[in-house]
This record gives sequence, structure tokens and C-alpha cells, in this order.
Amino acid sequence: MSKNIWIINHYAFPYGYGFHTRQHTIAKMLKKLGYEVIIFTSSFNHLKVKEVEVENIYKEEIHDDIKYIWVKTKEYQGNGLGRIKNIFEFSKNLNSIYKNFDNKPDVVWASTPHPLAIYNAIKIKKYFKSKFIFEERDIWPLTLQVINGVSKYNPLVMIFRYLQLQAYKYSDMIVTPLDNLKEFIEKSGYKNKTIEYLPQPFVPFEVEKFDTNLPKDKFIVGYVGSIGHSNSVMNLLKAANLLKENIDIYFVMVGDGPQLDELKELAEENDIKNIKFFGKLEKSKAMYILTQYNVLYKGHPDIKLYKYGLSAVKLNEYMYSNKPIIHAVNLKNDPVAISNSGINILPKNEEELKNAILKLKEDSKLYEKYSNNGRKFVEDNFVEDKIEEKLKNIMDKL
Repeated sequence: MSKNIWIINHYAFPYGYGFHTRQHTIAKMLKKLGYEVIIFTSSFNHLKVKEVEVENIYKEEIHDDIKYIWVKTKEYQGNGLGRIKNIFEFSKNLNSIYKNFDNKPDVVWASTPHPLAIYNAIKIKKYFKSKFIFEERDIWPLTLQVINGVSKYNPLVMIFRYLQLQAYKYSDMIVTPLDNLKEFIEKSGYKNKTIEYLPQPFVPFEVEKFDTNLPKDKFIVGYVGSIGHSNSVMNLLKAANLLKENIDIYFVMVGDGPQLDELKELAEENDIKNIKFFGKLEKSKAMYILTQYNVLYKGHPDIKLYKYGLSAVKLNEYMYSNKPIIHAVNLKNDPVAISNSGINILPKNEEELKNAILKLKEDSKLYEKYSNNGRKFVEDNFVEDKIEEKLKNIMDKL
């Protein structure tokens, strides 16, 4: 008899609905390993590119033989009160429906793009006497404090920290894509927890060609992802400003986010004509644009948070594209440096970024060297077969 796993993730969705498909990929692997899987997720979030209409409190759908329970939540924009209400509404509505389902979970797996799912997972664990896997992807509330400068006495921070400690206490196992999370958990007072490293699984992407109107005769430096502080996109704009007289270098940003309007305004104010903003695109089109770049940029703030590891969804896709990467990060185990697939530079240093761009443009041998390593590194470490093997070992231990 197969065992049932309930996955709770506010931002989980199937392929074709947006970029963040880690939970769907893991669910497919669990299906192959013989488990029945239900994913509980929010009907609305800012990351989805397809709408889901829910008339009552939830709606059931099947995607790739995986049952999705879309829990109804209100729409919002930005990172303000509307988003916080959406988070609490998801948790409240999930709490009111979890007893409605016949196939009780043997395992409840709570993944935390935000920590309120922990509250639901602990209630479900206690009610059904299930095992509880806590998947910590972002270290809440430390991320809020370090990246957003929120005080540790902020009520939301205090709630998130309480929930995090509850997850450490009640979970039967902690799973994480952060390769050094153990250090943080031990500092939090939990020295005997079972902690398993499960990297971001890479799924070869569909590519949809379309007319990008990008210049054919330029050296294109590009970025794909969220346009916000956590990805240091301002650094790329500053480098574009430094190189705006170099008419053969062109910059492209694909994505949406809280800094998009600010970047557009600064580009206009500084008369930066060698840059193009695409906004949010469907993943297949965004992946096509990756193939049109000469160099890929990925940046991060210079913060101690990353000493615990980095869960960069986009980085595997960047490396698989077999284009040189400029990675602006202060990270112990930087995959770009380990795989020799690009140049590692200091975060928030536009001068160093400018020099790295010029070096890759002018040194064809260096460019070729970095172009041939990324895809092999991904195939050796992050493709589904490799991650499925790790997942099987994790479930066997549980």
C-alpha cells in the first residue's frame, strides 16, 4: 500500500505556471518512488504567470498525476500589507479544510517560502499522527532582518522566529538546499536534528523561440529573475552606466519585481540607452532569451546570511545554458567557482563587474573556457536522477 505525502508550499505550482517548480519536481520524484502526493498551495501569488479561479474555499486539480489543492487567497501587489494578508489567509483557509480529505498523510512536508506553513504542518502532524519534514529554503526571519533591515523586535519577525523554533522542535527531519544550514540550527539550540541536504533539482527547460528584437551585433550581458535587492540588479544597472559609451555592449533584464520601476527611471535619468527591460515572461520564453545572451549576470547582497548556503533557483539554469557567468557573491562554496563556469566578483561592486564584462568580451580563450563547464557540472550534480537518488535515501531514513 502506497504512503501519502502532503506537501504545503504557498508558492508551489506545476510546470507552465511560473519559474518556481521545485515542489512539483520533488512531488514527481516521490510519485516515482511509490508515494501518493497532494500539494496544498495558494490560488494567488505574485510569482505565477497563469491565473487560478477558485469559487469556494479550495479547488482540486490534477497536474502530472499529482493532486493540487488550490487554497483560495486574495490578490495583492508588491510586498505590503496585501501580501501579508494573503499569507495569513492561506494558513487560515488551509486550517479549515485539512480534515476534509480521506487519504490521511503519513508524512506532511512543509516548505517555507514563508514560515506560516509550519503552524499548519504541526497541526496536521498532531491530528493525523504523521511524520513531519520541515524544508527550510530561506532562513526566516533572519532573511527579513538581514536583507530588509527589519528589527528583531518587529512582531512579524518574532512570530516567524517562534514558528521556526517550533519547526526545529517538532519536525522528524529537516531538508534543505542550503549546504551549511546545520551550523544555524545548532546555534538555535538543536544539536541532534537529522538534517539532509537536497539541492535544487534541475529540469531541462522548454525553449520557445520568439522575436526578441535584441541587437545581433552587440555583446549582450543579461539577467533573468526577480528585479529586487536580493539579486543586486542595481549593480548591473550601474555597470551599464559605466559602459554606456561602449556602443558594442548591450544589457538586458528579464523579470518583474519591486525595483523594476526604479531601475527604468534611473536608466532614463542617466541616459543609459544600451539597456532593455523585458518585464515578466513565461519561462519558456525567458529560457530562450538566456540563449541569446553572451554573458549571464547573477548578483547577491554582501551579507553574512549566505555563509549558511545559497538556494539560487536560477543558477542551475544559468550554468546549463553554457554561457560564462559573472557571479557577484560572497559565498564559501560558490558553484560558479567550483565548476569553473565563470568569474566570481565581490557583491555590489560595479567597477569590478565592468572589468569582468570587458575581460570576457576581449579574451576569447577565457570566454571559451568558461562556456564549456556549466552544463556538465549541472548534469553531474543536479539533474533529476541525481536528486531522486538523494530523495530516496532521505525517505528511507525517515
